[in-house]
Amino acid sequence: MKDKGRTFPSKRLLCLLPALLVGCSEPEQTSSEIPLRSVKVAVVDASDNVTVRTFSGTVSSTQETSLSFRVSGTVIEKNVSVSDRVGRGDVLARLDPAPFELEVQRAIASVAEARSNARNASSSYDRTKRLYEAGNSSREDLDNAKTAADSALAQTASAAKALELAQLDLQYTRLVSEGSCAIALTDLQVGENVQQGQQVLVANCGDGLEVDLGIPERFISQIARGTNVSVSFPALPDASYVGMVDDVGISATSDGTTFPVTIALPEEASQQVKAGLSAQVTFSLQANSQARNGSASFVISPFAVGEDQSGRFVYVVEAADDGTGVVRRVEVTIGDLQDSGLEVLTGLSPGQLVVTAGVSVLRDGLEVSLPND
Repeated sequence: MKDKGRTFPSKRLLCLLPALLVGCSEPEQTSSEIPLRSVKVAVVDASDNVTVRTFSGTVSSTQETSLSFRVSGTVIEKNVSVSDRVGRGDVLARLDPAPFELEVQRAIASVAEARSNARNASSSYDRTKRLYEAGNSSREDLDNAKTAADSALAQTASAAKALELAQLDLQYTRLVSEGSCAIALTDLQVGENVQQGQQVLVANCGDGLEVDLGIPERFISQIARGTNVSVSFPALPDASYVGMVDDVGISATSDGTTFPVTIALPEEASQQVKAGLSAQVTFSLQANSQARNGSASFVISPFAVGEDQSGRFVYVVEAADDGTGVVRRVEVTIGDLQDSGLEVLTGLSPGQLVVTAGVSVLRDGLEVSLPND
């Protein structure tokens, strides 16, 4: 029976249906692939363990001398001011000599008296000796006369020494330069009473200059004599010299936190630099911290370090031969922030490739592209 209400597809269309179905089930092939993320990396190198440290110090003369009187007294003469040049034998200042002149006169009188007593004692001994030899004096009298003569001679010698000391004290009322020097500091005024040994002048008696500074104990083990350092001066922006570590203290200063270190400046520095200027001394030091496993720490870019709830970390790249690599997360322990970067105490080894940028968009196991250079 023929159904007039339904329309059937033709035989030709039915034959095309399988082909259309197959074509719809297969995705269209594409020739482009998603490129790998490119990362910037740096090689962990032992040389990266070098850090730069700058310490402040003060310039001084290599032969800076603190001058003082050897006796106490009143200043009656001051012949120098700061920056004056003096020569050997120049009188820099004087104390009132009157008390010391009186002491010399008293000592002279004591010497004269002691010599007179010695002569009398010697004459008495000679008389007693003749009497003893004639049998008119006892042995005891002779011994007593001999003792008195010896004592008088000793008193004469003592009085002579006292006179020498008094004469020296009189000479010490004059403060005399021991060589060719420049006056760096004066700390006395005419009419002032000064004590024996009290600093009244400071003189720079050498042509060389040096910088005195204190190094914290954590760095002192890395400071060695003969090491070259860079020295600059805030007051002289255009002056910069290469100095050399000349002396390293073996004990801490009075505050117990720093060790004294002396930096010798080159001869040409004396043309611009003056004693008393402040100086900045820059050292190239190894990071002194040590990893927990005993290996040295490293200094890397601060941008290479990430942090989340699990702690601080960096990404290292396990490189393949085709210029790609796989990112691996490595937990690290952080030390100090240095001038050249951030100190990493644990987690890294020499030769590793550390990602230095874009850490926040990476994840462990991600395949990346490495730079060609």
